[in-house]
Amino acid sequence: MAETDVPARWARANQKAAVIADHGIDEPLRIYLRWHLPLGVLILVGLGYALSNLLLSEPWNTDLALGLMLAVFGTFAGGLAYTNRRLKSRVSLARSTPLYGLEKPEQKSIRRQMLGNEPPVPEQLGVVRGVAIEHRYMMARQFVFLFPFQMLLCASQIVNFWTDTVSFATFLWVVALFLSVWACAYSAWQYRRIGAFLNGTYAAGEQGAAQSSSAT
Repeated sequence: MAETDVPARWARANQKAAVIADHGIDEPLRIYLRWHLPLGVLILVGLGYALSNLLLSEPWNTDLALGLMLAVFGTFAGGLAYTNRRLKSRVSLARSTPLYGLEKPEQKSIRRQMLGNEPPVPEQLGVVRGVAIEHRYMMARQFVFLFPFQMLLCASQIVNFWTDTVSFATFLWVVALFLSVWACAYSAWQYRRIGAFLNGTYAAGEQGAAQSSSAT
């Protein structure tokens, strides 16, 4: 028989959330986006363009497209490596999300609280903070390798299909690039909103964690 007891559901969610912690993920993310990613893209695009120009007899847009493709795969691989080496160590995660086992209205309320669309519920604060840290880690991973991969791929295809007249394929890739930029900007807005929630509830979260540990 499925368990529907509300206190039991939230007790399990609190147990999972208790092990989730942010150990400073903002710093390595900021370093990567400000330094590693731009420099890596410039170096890879320049290297790919130069090699294509020297070895192939192709138009300039093909040389640039090959340079961008080199940056596509280079930033994706480098982003994965950076995530595993630098970002992963900056968070402690539970084996499963605290959202698992909660009902959909409860999950929706948690997401609205961490985005600032609902006032925090003191009894749920530990769970909401744990889910917020999980979401910021997942978004940080997207900033490091997913969004750069998408944008560079779209840019490479736009340059590759570039002609004197805009073709249908070019138009589709421009639309895809616009959607990627929009998704990145929206995720950045969410990342900042959730970060503001975590900063604003830090003292209350620490107090609740101390009470939980003393109770156990």
